[in-house]
Amino acid sequence: MQSRHQELAKRRADDPVAKQKVELLGERNRTEEHVKAQQAEVDRHRDAIASEERRGVELGAAGEALKQREAVEVPRARHKISLFANISSIRWDYQGTDDATLKGYVLNGEQMEQFAVDTRARNDFAAINQLWGLVGA
Repeated sequence: MQSRHQELAKRRADDPVAKQKVELLGERNRTEEHVKAQQAEVDRHRDAIASEERRGVELGAAGEALKQREAVEVPRARHKISLFANISSIRWDYQGTDDATLKGYVLNGEQMEQFAVDTRARNDFAAINQLWGLVGA
């Protein structure tokens, strides 16, 4: 003789409504798992967005600091270059020069002399000495 439990289980197995209920419960469980996975992905994306926003704020602050530094350093560097140009009487010729040749004019008394120093043919020390020789002449 079958137990009452077994009899109820057999009836449920044969019942189409019970089968549909089991299928729907399985689908609900799969859907809930899918929703949890999607929510976890949304949370990861939110964390990534927050991280990038913080990075953007940091970069903005660094950019502002750089602009402030530029506002101070560029005029200071221009002043130094102007001062060196006035002291040395060198006027650089930036037209038609390559990276290895220094060209310009130097004012010696009342006379302006053109110069060209090929830095490939000499070391930096020799090139600088040649320029100082032109200035001191």
